[in-house]
Amino acid sequence: MKRLPVLNIRKRTLLLGLLPAVLMYVLLVSLFVWQHMQDVKKDVATVGKLLSRQLAASIEYPVISGNFQLLEPLVESAIQGEEVIRISIRDAQGQMLYERSSELYPELLAEDIETYSQPVTQDVQEFSELDEFAEDDVELSQPTRQQQIALLTIELTQVVGRDEALIIVAKSMLWITLVLLLCVALARRMANSIAQPVEQLTKVVSDITQGQYDSRTPVTDGAELGELQKSANEMAEALRDAEIAQENAMQESIDARLKAEQASKAKSEFLAIVSHELRTPINGAMGAVQLMTDCSEDELKEYIGVADYSLGYLMELVEDMLTLVSSESNELEIVKDYISIESALQNTLSSLSLAAKENKNQLHIRFDELLHTHKILTDSAKVRQLIRHLVGNAVKFTASGYINVAMYLQSGTTGTALKIEIADSGVGIPQEKKDAIFEPFQQADSSFTRKFDGAGIGLTVCASIIEALGGELVITDNLPMGTRVECTIPTTIRKVQSDERSCGLVQSGRALVVEDNQVNRMVAEKMLNKVSLQAVTVESGDECLDRIRNEEYDLIFMDCHMPGMDGFVTTKEIRKAERLKSSGPTPIIALTANTSTEIKQRCLDAGMNDYLAKPLKVEHLKEVIGRWLQ
Repeated sequence: MKRLPVLNIRKRTLLLGLLPAVLMYVLLVSLFVWQHMQDVKKDVATVGKLLSRQLAASIEYPVISGNFQLLEPLVESAIQGEEVIRISIRDAQGQMLYERSSELYPELLAEDIETYSQPVTQDVQEFSELDEFAEDDVELSQPTRQQQIALLTIELTQVVGRDEALIIVAKSMLWITLVLLLCVALARRMANSIAQPVEQLTKVVSDITQGQYDSRTPVTDGAELGELQKSANEMAEALRDAEIAQENAMQESIDARLKAEQASKAKSEFLAIVSHELRTPINGAMGAVQLMTDCSEDELKEYIGVADYSLGYLMELVEDMLTLVSSESNELEIVKDYISIESALQNTLSSLSLAAKENKNQLHIRFDELLHTHKILTDSAKVRQLIRHLVGNAVKFTASGYINVAMYLQSGTTGTALKIEIADSGVGIPQEKKDAIFEPFQQADSSFTRKFDGAGIGLTVCASIIEALGGELVITDNLPMGTRVECTIPTTIRKVQSDERSCGLVQSGRALVVEDNQVNRMVAEKMLNKVSLQAVTVESGDECLDRIRNEEYDLIFMDCHMPGMDGFVTTKEIRKAERLKSSGPTPIIALTANTSTEIKQRCLDAGMNDYLAKPLKVEHLKEVIGRWLQ
């Protein structure tokens, strides 16, 4: 039993199946042999007793008469029995009268011989001294006694019965052995059916501990072993998935770290370039303003142009930075309105045409006929920004070549879309840059971007705008040389009405400007005067309310963010006062640097009618005034 724990499951199961069978085999054989030997002994004893009694009764007369020849047939008949070894007859004094031995058993062991003795008797009447005077009938009634005249001895052997018993036992053992062999086969089969799955499970668990998570065991059983096999396979599957997930997570962590390092490096280079790009227009504007203090009229016009160009470039750069930051935080706002795409892009395309001439390029711009007669629903500021970068890149990276720009409407199963196609014969996009051109900060490579001016974020901004508009941007090679850009922007169209074409005419009137910043007040006043409006300026909401109580205005330009009473509260008070006086509402135009949808909706909720984004531009100011003072 001490060695049992070291046996494997196969040997234990085999032992469990064979041990009871072997014990039963030994027990049955032993019991069977013992029982047959007992039966042999019992049979021999019965034969010995019966034969000695019968023979003793038969030989009484030959012994009494002394005619021993009569004994011979009786003894010969008895000696024929297979169990009989020897028959001997002795007289009362122990003298041998007759003896006969069987020739079948010349040599036998003493323990194989059983001896049975039987006295040979005769009846003898007892007479007294007076019996001779008794009458005849009295003689007949005299008592008798048994008198031994000889002793019959019969020796029997158990060999014959034992041999027969052993033959029977041997035959029985043969059948029992066959049954035992069958039990061995069944036990072996049972051991294999249990041990083999367990050994396979052991191997699978061993493989799993060594990291081989692809190891599996076949499910060969429907009971507990089958469930255990399924559980082992499921565990291996789960561990393999966990290992793959861990490897993926580690790889993602490594990739993220490398990407972060690259982004950090790119951002550092990007900030250096942006710093230069910001300082360049600021330096131009400040230098031009300083030179205006002492110059001729012709020089003044030149300096004004330099300052205007520098500040415009600075505004575009700030706009790009805000777009980039908003897109990274998923807060890029899209404000859609029906616009004439040709009118919206007029100034932008004019500037790009001048830049193309400086690079000795031929810029061809074509608008679809539908775009002349229809307005499209989109964000005009974002489309201008998109065209500025895409066409600007084509102009910048092409020298003494051509740039073809085509814009048209395309109808399909998903609706109407604005298609913008730009093809140039420039340097194209290097193969190593194609996978990274839309990644933030990945274009800011000093050796590439410094060959050409710019911050290197144009395509990133374009991708963000296209995504926000729900469109698609595809950039390919324009064989044999150059780049081809295709933009698809979902939209809806509306036919231009006759009254919409004349909305730019501005009439005279009075305008109230509510602005807390003195410079902004002065700029707004001068711009309004330039478009034939008489402008009155105040610096707070309280002053505004005081003015409208005593004066009437055709337009009110309201700064949204002011100390004290801000533009939203001031507008609500104005509307309340108008309701009390039962006067018509005065158009109120919001002035705000925040053009998000939330702020615009807040302006409308407060009672404002329209809005203008800071910094103000004369053409935008004319457009808004034209809408409300036709």
